[in-house]
Amino acid sequence: MKRRTLPILITASALTLAACNNDSGDSKDGKQADKGEVLIESKAGKTTTGDILDEMGSDAMAQQAFQITISDILEDKYKDKVDKKELEEEADKEIEKYGGKESFEQLMQQQNPGMTVDSFKSQKVQQAYQQQLFDEEFEISDKELKEKTQKASHILIKVKSDEKKPEGQPEDKEALSDKEAKKKAEDLLKQVKEDPKKFGELAKKHTMDAGTKEKDGSLGYVTKGQTVEEFEKVLFNTEEGKIHDELVKTDFGYHIIKHDKEDDFDKQKDQLKNQLRQSLLQEEPNKVKDIYKKLLDEYKVDYKNEDIKKFVEEKILADQEQQPAAPSAEESK
Repeated sequence: MKRRTLPILITASALTLAACNNDSGDSKDGKQADKGEVLIESKAGKTTTGDILDEMGSDAMAQQAFQITISDILEDKYKDKVDKKELEEEADKEIEKYGGKESFEQLMQQQNPGMTVDSFKSQKVQQAYQQQLFDEEFEISDKELKEKTQKASHILIKVKSDEKKPEGQPEDKEALSDKEAKKKAEDLLKQVKEDPKKFGELAKKHTMDAGTKEKDGSLGYVTKGQTVEEFEKVLFNTEEGKIHDELVKTDFGYHIIKHDKEDDFDKQKDQLKNQLRQSLLQEEPNKVKDIYKKLLDEYKVDYKNEDIKKFVEEKILADQEQQPAAPSAEESK
């Protein structure tokens, strides 16, 4: 879920929803009944909660109302399972890495206008609540995780593309002709077959994958669907600790693929399960919608505003047609 909005906007949403049914005219308590609560007053007039929502638009208001409702439900459901103090302390450590509160907020304003230290901390807590929800709904056994993740390293020798580069995009000067790339890759494969212990050394010296060069060619743990099909098929059919005995050709070039020993699996498995859940959520967007529908039913959510109900049901929770997954374009995978 996205972060909760600043308090003034939350208040404005709630008050204006209530104000929609009021009669026109000023009230004695400083509110304009037809426009909501007065927030700012000057010689030029009054700025009210209604003015703000007019600027936001009804769809934005409905989106905010839904987000706030979900946030409140998740907090109520998982507040005893999430250590807010610990998360806030982790956030403080992250903030210090960026030079303290002032520097951090300046950076956040560039990347996410309106984000403050407090809202950043609130976001981390909300993400933890959401993670609890998905952990319950997407249970992944160690066996299933083993079947869908492999630890890998590779050496890549890039091949020049026949496709014309878009204007302004530089040519890859490192890439070789197909013939040259294949010859170099075959020579490297011969060397690692003769002495598999040299794999990391050769990867650091020869691989053309900048993302893994300084890591001895290591890709870490790879999830099914994360790499191009040719790479994945070979990796998941290679014995753990072994190097595939043939070159693998993809759109990126020629790969020498190694299925690394997974001796740190137990330490990594919680993080890997989270990564796999995220992958499953992307593959099944309607599953996510079903999870939220179930949550709303559990908490007996009652829409008091028909426009908000229509927006949530038709724009947020309506099932969508599944689109074919885009092929991976990550050079390192």
